[in-house]
Amino acid sequence: MAASKPQKPSEAKNADSKEATKSKSSSKGSEAKKDAAPAKTGSSFISTLFRVLQLISWAACLFVAGRLALDIRMYAIKTYGPVIHEFDPWFNYRATEYLSKHGWYEFFHWFDYKV
Repeated sequence: MAASKPQKPSEAKNADSKEATKSKSSSKGSEAKKDAAPAKTGSSFISTLFRVLQLISWAACLFVAGRLALDIRMYAIKTYGPVIHEFDPWFNYRATEYLSKHGWYEFFHWFDYKV
C-alpha cells in the first residue's frame, strides 16, 4: 500500500477546520430541523382546526336548510290542520263540480264545509 505523505502543519489545521465546519453545519441543520418540526406541528394543528370548523359550519348549514324545509312542508298542517286538500281526489271532484255549477266568482268565494 502506498504510504501517505506527511502533512504540513498548515494543511492539518485546514483539514481540522473543514471537519469542524462540517460538524457545525450538520449540528445547525439538525437544530433547524428541530425548529421546523414544531412549526410544522403548529401548522398541522391550525389546518386541522380549520377543517373541523369547516365541517361544523357545513353541518350547521345543512341543519338550518333541513329545518327550514320541514317548517315549509308543515306550514299548512300547522295552520289549517291535518286535512290535505290538494291531494284529495274527492275534494278536487267537488271543487270542479262547484265551479261548473256556480261559476268563477262564486268558486273563489266558496268555503267547503265538508272537510
